[in-house]
Amino acid sequence: MAPQVVVVEPQEQNIQNITENVKLEKDRIQVDDIVYSAKALSEMHPGGELFIKAFAGLDATEAFLSYHRREFPHNRYTDLLIGSADPVKKSNADAEYLELCRVVEQILPRHKSFAPISYYIKLAVILSCAIGLEMYIHMTKSYVWYLTAPLGFFFALIGLNIQHDANHGAISKNPTVNRVLGVTQNW
Repeated sequence: MAPQVVVVEPQEQNIQNITENVKLEKDRIQVDDIVYSAKALSEMHPGGELFIKAFAGLDATEAFLSYHRREFPHNRYTDLLIGSADPVKKSNADAEYLELCRVVEQILPRHKSFAPISYYIKLAVILSCAIGLEMYIHMTKSYVWYLTAPLGFFFALIGLNIQHDANHGAISKNPTVNRVLGVTQNW
């Protein structure tokens, strides 16, 4: 059963004045009981449009909570508001989870940005060592364990550091950078 969605006219864009029913479609995204324009939200989303497009036409409440570990800032996006819909779950269902997130955040604060310059330096060193060592091995035909073992170690660093972070979209705001770095070991 599709949730009931209510449309708000542009001059009434606030959470309290929602009255007309509409259908949740691919150009919309629901968070809690509020429906937003997926296109407009994807243009403003700091993490890029990939995640918004992935949940277009769906309720993204759980995805937002699991990734951001906080409540959605509805008041910041009232200009993107389309309407309201029946919530998938009760609004207070995540109160304990959010409290746990607040406690963890005080003990282990997260960086609120993408990869710093030191990460790119580490990335360059790891990739340079791996590519340089592999080229040396092939050009000299030195297929010996004491060269291939360190090469395997560099490949592990690429997979566990660069590919992992890139495939989660955590290195750059630019999805193309993340996609390219996500396949750095696929040669």
